[in-house]
Amino acid sequence: MKPAPKNNLVLIYYFTGASGEEFDPTKYSTSAPSGGCSGSSLTCELDVPNGYIDITDYMSWLNNQPNKQALYDAQVVSQRN
Repeated sequence: MKPAPKNNLVLIYYFTGASGEEFDPTKYSTSAPSGGCSGSSLTCELDVPNGYIDITDYMSWLNNQPNKQALYDAQVVSQRN
């Protein structure tokens, strides 16, 4: 028998800032925006990968990566206007 897959906890955050503030962890909330996530201009929902304790922990690591934009874009679930 195969072991059951582990449940990886993914933390969900919602970007509340303006363009250019995507790498600032203070511009995220755990509550969905009242207007929802629809559009194509700004990040709305962002999944923080397993292994990070919160958005600050993830952004601290991400901001030190040379390819941070590509890594960030891979975690974007939805966008808003």
